[in-house]
Amino acid sequence: MPWGISKCGRCRMPEEEIYDAMGINIEKYKQAVPGTFLVLLAGTAWACVGVMLLFSAVLWLSAASDGVPPLVFAAAGSVMAFLVHHFGFLKIVDKNLDRILPVNGKKCLFSLPIPFRKTGA
Repeated sequence: MPWGISKCGRCRMPEEEIYDAMGINIEKYKQAVPGTFLVLLAGTAWACVGVMLLFSAVLWLSAASDGVPPLVFAAAGSVMAFLVHHFGFLKIVDKNLDRILPVNGKKCLFSLPIPFRKTGA
């Protein structure tokens, strides 16, 4: 452990001065990305989830052969998916975009501005 980053309280130097004294450029190790990359990353994650759900649906529909044609299940599932997408999922997407898009400059990939809500009984 480098001198000055200990938890004992003996070292009083700020971290930036410690890294400067050691000759370490800490900025190049930060996981900072622009806000547009965060949107791209979120979109890619949701696209992968969509492909996984479509694959599961195809497997389920191909296994449903108890006298009812799979097209009936596919039609019912498509109608329900449209309703959930339009009335539920779009609200979640809008909330997430409202959090991500105001990010100015580069932010850490793992520090999205997530609002904390108090949940209590």
